[in-house]
Amino acid sequence: MTISATHGTPERVQRGANPRLIGNSPAFPDDVVAQVRLRLRRAGGQVAAVERMLAEGRDCTEVVTQLSAAHRALEQAGVRLLMGGLTSCLEDAADGDTRDAAKALFERLFLRFN
Repeated sequence: MTISATHGTPERVQRGANPRLIGNSPAFPDDVVAQVRLRLRRAGGQVAAVERMLAEGRDCTEVVTQLSAAHRALEQAGVRLLMGGLTSCLEDAADGDTRDAAKALFERLFLRFN
């Protein structure tokens, strides 16, 4: 894996390079993807429930509670994705500079997420 020391961003992946990076983005471990997809399906169900509740004219408190649950589910999916990707990149990092660059990349992604 090649990471630019000056910018802390991954460069084009060469043949034989770390397979965790595809293009300029980290690839996520299969177990993390499965967990995030499950959380996203739950969030989708919660959003659909909010729509139904609004159409039915349900109580404001119930609607806001359900919307809050959907928001938390999406937040948890994002955090899990970021942490899984960071952990995977750090485990595969060959040296201190690579680890530092991976940390910087995920720090920027986390700040974008929040």
